[in-house]
Amino acid sequence: WHIIPLSHQVENFLNVTLPELEAELSDTSYFMSHAIFMFVIGGNDYNYHCFLSSDDSCDFEELTSILIGNYTVQLE
Repeated sequence: WHIIPLSHQVENFLNVTLPELEAELSDTSYFMSHAIFMFVIGGNDYNYHCFLSSDDSCDFEELTSILIGNYTVQLE
């Protein structure tokens, strides 16, 4: 699997995608304020830690709490 961490995805958006949009669009702020963003996160984390791991002690509530904490820090 080729997994790109969320922190790298956000960094790529800020350093690559956003400048490309600014170069192509005359009023980026207008388009960005009307854009719909969809974040689908956690799937790989749950698959790896709970379904693909040989360890049968996956605690969904604990993993969810850890992931929410990590995502909150990365998105701030």
